[in-house]
Amino acid sequence: MKSLFCNLFIFVMKIFDIRFMRKILLLFTALIAISSCSFDTPENYFDRTTLNTNKLRDFGSARLKRMIAEKDGDMLFTIKNEELEKTSSVEEHILNFLLPDIEKDIKKVKDLKPIEDTEAMIEASLEVYDFAKKKYETDYIEIAKLIDRQAPKAEIAALMEQFDDENVPKLESLHEKLMIIAMAYAEDNGIEVKRY
Repeated sequence: MKSLFCNLFIFVMKIFDIRFMRKILLLFTALIAISSCSFDTPENYFDRTTLNTNKLRDFGSARLKRMIAEKDGDMLFTIKNEELEKTSSVEEHILNFLLPDIEKDIKKVKDLKPIEDTEAMIEASLEVYDFAKKKYETDYIEIAKLIDRQAPKAEIAALMEQFDDENVPKLESLHEKLMIIAMAYAEDNGIEVKRY
């Protein structure tokens, strides 16, 4: 009798194992099929390449002046160990809060699969982001260090004005190029876009 129960138990376990293994195999196959599919819709392409660049619309002295006001109001933030923390350093805010956000947006654009309809839009978007990122890493940091050191306001203002004169028209030109390409893409794909 004991042997019969043992054999029955082993038989049930074998059936369970086979069914379990089939489920795992089916689940694994489904995951592979899903991961190989592209979920990039026209709206995703437009959002990642174009709408996200709106974060850069206050590029130049407007953004720097806002950072000064945020510093004065104790409203500057940084990210340390994946935690949002207040900081009093404009440089730290740029390096650990703004730049990582730009880098995430760049990655989102680079992760898009370029197809014939989207290649020019992706390239134009990356030009906007790369230009802005380079300026944040260099000129913004230079001015941020002066702000953090409490350099004379006239010196900071002069650098901000020079920055605007040298860089804002270039970013606006790159952004306008992107918008021309993106608006045509939106129209071709039935994406409703409102421009202000």
